[in-house]
Amino acid sequence: MLTLNEETKKIITSDTDNSVGHEYEIILRKEASRKEGVYSLECGYDDGLRNFDHHGIYEGNPSPCNNDRIQPCGGVPIEISHIDADTLIGIMRIMDLFVTYFEKVDMKTVERIDNEGSSGIAKDDPSLQFYVGVGAYAKNINFSRVCSLEQNASEYIFRMLKMDENDYINLGKSIIDLTEKNYPICLREMDVDRKIGFWVMDRDHYFDPSRAYEEVDIVVVFRGNYKTISIYCNPTSDYNFAGKIFAGIEFNGHPKACGSPRGEEMGYSDALLVYLSVKSIL
Repeated sequence: MLTLNEETKKIITSDTDNSVGHEYEIILRKEASRKEGVYSLECGYDDGLRNFDHHGIYEGNPSPCNNDRIQPCGGVPIEISHIDADTLIGIMRIMDLFVTYFEKVDMKTVERIDNEGSSGIAKDDPSLQFYVGVGAYAKNINFSRVCSLEQNASEYIFRMLKMDENDYINLGKSIIDLTEKNYPICLREMDVDRKIGFWVMDRDHYFDPSRAYEEVDIVVVFRGNYKTISIYCNPTSDYNFAGKIFAGIEFNGHPKACGSPRGEEMGYSDALLVYLSVKSIL
């Protein structure tokens, strides 16, 4: 099993003194509560005022990272359905940290990665490195997975805000190198003729689905640490699996990057059946 080097571990375990954001409450929940005065990011509802989403029926909206409609508002509760670079930047917009935080990261590139994956983006692009670094850091602090009951995720976010732009970029550089080494380790099956592959990863693995587009167009991933199944499609392909059912599981999200239902735990056998089900229709 390939793990982080000592330099990268120091970045992940750093605990600098920073109280940014502590006046906010961050709530992890499957769907927006739509309560007065509460903001939500990617929780299944969008009103352009306090609630912002770009999945499903809202897929034409900009991602939170690139959404200028999101305005700063002091000390409000913020609901999120998951954490990634896109969501974290949306939180920064609400907290009025956005303008002072970024010098190297391009929001349009982050939005593209969030919607389509990293295919075609250079590995030395700081926006990609930042995106990867945020995901790796969240995983290593064991950021909670959304479930049926809402959870207080404030401490996770406060810890993530202690990291500056360069911290995430440097972490991302290390992780990108590691994902290439983990690529064959996580592979379980690949059918080159049908352009589909199946990968399995846990919290100690780092894997970039877009890396697989060099060989296949459809990538099924089981993340054991989150108990989720994802289906990714090469952005240049005609495939689109969002809203479709495989092995009894409905996949939703972006047209070319969708996942099993939030808050529902999936097993390895479920993921294998999904892979076989998708493969059977190709």
